[in-house]
Amino acid sequence: MVATCAVAGAIALVAAVDDARTHLLRDRHTRRIAVVFAIGIAVDALWPERHGIAIASLVWGVAVFCGPWLVFHLIRPHDVGRGDVKYTAALGLGLGWVDAAAATGALVLVIVFGAIHALVVLVRTRSRREPVPLGPSIFAAWALTTVLRLTG
Repeated sequence: MVATCAVAGAIALVAAVDDARTHLLRDRHTRRIAVVFAIGIAVDALWPERHGIAIASLVWGVAVFCGPWLVFHLIRPHDVGRGDVKYTAALGLGLGWVDAAAATGALVLVIVFGAIHALVVLVRTRSRREPVPLGPSIFAAWALTTVLRLTG
């Protein structure tokens, strides 16, 4: 599980940096993250002591971490893009695997980190029209939550 999260995290970091530079979360990164988690989950399910993986946990992780961004995208597509939705879905799969309950905390952290990032951009540019990429906040929240759940 740790190795899978590390590989997915490395890809997610590349995606977050790319988003910070270009304001785009590219499908190729999101697909790779999802594939890495899918392979890790499949391999993990083969171990007898795991007694299988609860599909409900995986669905919960995706629904909680991705759902609000999907709703926000449907309401205001120019504020939250499809890339943000797909990125949170892929990382939500990992959260559901590690600990489905952690998805709620990660969602709150995205909001907090995003607000801090927006405030920094506002102070720096003095413009409320400057776009704020969500990818770095999503990555930071996912990474912090995952590390805390895997080590604690």
